[in-house]
Amino acid sequence: MKLTVYAATAALLLALVTPVFHPPPYDSYPFSTFPMFSRLPDSPEVTLAHVVTVAADGSRHAVAPALVGSDEVLQAKVIIRTSVEGGRAAELCRAVARRLGPFQPPIQAVEVRSDRYDVFAYFSGDQASRAGTVHARCGGSL
Repeated sequence: MKLTVYAATAALLLALVTPVFHPPPYDSYPFSTFPMFSRLPDSPEVTLAHVVTVAADGSRHAVAPALVGSDEVLQAKVIIRTSVEGGRAAELCRAVARRLGPFQPPIQAVEVRSDRYDVFAYFSGDQASRAGTVHARCGGSL
C-alpha cells in the first residue's frame, strides 16, 4: 500500500513540474504555465481602434460604450473593430453622432480612429498617442 501511495505522489509531482521542461510558449490544461500572463509582449505598444469626440481645442475624449452600440465594453470594441476592418467606419461615426444628438460645445466632431499607445508610458501618466489614423470623421472641420 505504501508503495502505491509513494508512486502516485511521485507521478503527481512529476506531472506538476513538466511545464518547466517545455519551451516558453507551451501551454497545456490542467498544468498551465499561463504564458499570456507570464511573458512580456514583443512590443510595449498597442494599437486601439476607438470612437472619440473632438473638442474645439483639439483634445479627444473616448465616448461611452453605449454610444457605440453596447453597454458592454468588449462588445463595443468588437463593433468598432469590425466597422473599421469592414470599411464601415463612416456608418459607425454617423450612428454615434446621432446618439450624441446636436453637438454642444466643446464637442465639435466625432472620429472613429486607431491610435498607437506605449502601454508602460500610458499607465505611468503619458497617455499621448504615438501615432494615429482617422478612419471617419463626422461634424465640424478642425
